[in-house]
Amino acid sequence: MHAKLIVTMSWLMAVASVWAARVEARPTIEPTVPAGVKIVEPNMPDASVYADVSGLLEEIRAKHGVPALTAMVVRDCAAGPMSTVGVLGRGVAGKRAEGQPPDATMQDKWHVGSCTKAMTAVLCALLVEEGKLRWDSTIGEVFEDRLEEVPEHYRGVTLEQLLRHTSGLPANLPGGKGWMNMLRSEEPPERDRVLAFGVVMKQGPKGKPGERFEYSNVGYMIAGHMAETVMGKPYEDLMRERVFVPLGMFSAGFGPPGEKGKFDQPRGHYRDSPAEVDADNPKCYAPAGTVHVSMLDWARFASVFLSSTHSLRPRALSDESIKRLIRPTPKSEGGGNGYAMGWVVTERSWAGMGMGENGPALTHSGSNTLWFCTAWIAPKADVAVLVACNTAGDAATAAVDEACRRLIELTPALTRLTGYESRDHQPKGK
Repeated sequence: MHAKLIVTMSWLMAVASVWAARVEARPTIEPTVPAGVKIVEPNMPDASVYADVSGLLEEIRAKHGVPALTAMVVRDCAAGPMSTVGVLGRGVAGKRAEGQPPDATMQDKWHVGSCTKAMTAVLCALLVEEGKLRWDSTIGEVFEDRLEEVPEHYRGVTLEQLLRHTSGLPANLPGGKGWMNMLRSEEPPERDRVLAFGVVMKQGPKGKPGERFEYSNVGYMIAGHMAETVMGKPYEDLMRERVFVPLGMFSAGFGPPGEKGKFDQPRGHYRDSPAEVDADNPKCYAPAGTVHVSMLDWARFASVFLSSTHSLRPRALSDESIKRLIRPTPKSEGGGNGYAMGWVVTERSWAGMGMGENGPALTHSGSNTLWFCTAWIAPKADVAVLVACNTAGDAATAAVDEACRRLIELTPALTRLTGYESRDHQPKGK
């Protein structure tokens, strides 16, 4: 089964193109509360009216036969652990594990796979602003003391090329015994990345740096390894200190959530059966895609890219850095498919400012073949839609795709029904 955990990135990019084609949602005007939606008025401090979309998600979940489905629709997101400020809609439906009694909850944590990549890119941007790295820092420079391991064709690969998938590196570590050893490793992930780096350097390039797009998990792994090398601290600790804690993402961690022998968190699924709690890609892949997080905390991260929430960004992350992170790679630099740094960038009518004007929409998927999720963010329209599922494959893709589309269509109605436009929705003290 472990061999099936290797993420097929060509498949994921194909799915991304399907999202880009399908999720061309047109806003609908709903004079009343839509079916499957319930308006909730929380009786607690630092809370606002929001729409419970669990009924809608249950309809979609049952239609596609997936264990559980959860979603968030936000316009901005405050930092309080129970805050609903800026939340237009949220909901969850289904079971943590097929055949087990516990229902999934809004406090549960979900494996977001390759949606980790945008988080790694933010960490790298913070280190660039601090002068610890440069966008043009190269593999040869950062790993100067290991230069004998780095062949000539990889020495000039830059940090930015790694984050844009234009480094020429292969998609993954080679399969076989080495892959299985990484899966079973009990070493700290930073030590495994040292070993994995050496393995990658022995693999031949897929192209010249800066000349073509080649989706690469190991490219992001090496970007994270560059960060931990210059800082002298594991990537995982840097993410907690520089990204998770400043954003109030206290649920965030690495690997599948939950404890062995319990169903205290959702489980990924292999076909129709719950997977082992620790079933995942190797721990060294953390910068490429092993984060787990609650939906509210994932929304806090998504809010970094919304124009109304600059004050919620990690300290020192500038507007210029945000613009660079979401600038699609030009054809002259090996791009042309809309990929930026951890995001696919497209345009949608619902993402504009109205009056038929298109606006930029950021999207990405995450999957380790046991979980599946999708994020859509419209910076100009100040709205983000996040959907996650605890299985993968065609049914999960269809369920998540439909949930994204229908929630995007409902966003104007949810905005009116929750009174968002008339709120003082910036968090207190900001």
